[in-house]
Amino acid sequence: MQRLASDCDKQNYRPTYVMGAALASDEIAKPEYMDGAVAAIGIAPWFLESESLATLREAMAKYQQGKTIDAQVVSGWVAGVVLGRAIENALTANGGKQITSADVLTGLGMIEDETFDGLTPRITFTSSGVQAPNYCYFGMTVAGGKWAPENGGEPICPTGSALEAIERVS
Repeated sequence: MQRLASDCDKQNYRPTYVMGAALASDEIAKPEYMDGAVAAIGIAPWFLESESLATLREAMAKYQQGKTIDAQVVSGWVAGVVLGRAIENALTANGGKQITSADVLTGLGMIEDETFDGLTPRITFTSSGVQAPNYCYFGMTVAGGKWAPENGGEPICPTGSALEAIERVS
């Protein structure tokens, strides 16, 4: 992406770059020619200064000093938070006895319309472990060499004809 954008810039061509979260990074946002680039991510962006990410930052500072927090790190963190909730639910449901994988799936199915303190858009799981379809995302734009949240850092959820179009192709 950076080579493409750099080559386009050398030719005075500055389109709006659109990318998924896997390509979005602090490094890719730095060059001036990336201003205006946009990306979507299914979890809270790593650069948000929110309470929901404060615990992650504290853990990284304690256990992984000097390591970069990026979309992949937050993704792993969110997966752990969701699994932790499923295990808590399973323990509550079975009275605190030793749990099985089936219990964890039951606990996952108890997660309904949850955001995990803003780490995710509202999500719901089934007891089979499958997440109900959710087309919400966190939008972000490069401004001044840094990523900035769209919509105040809140998830964006398609509605109306946009949602209908997404559901037709899903």
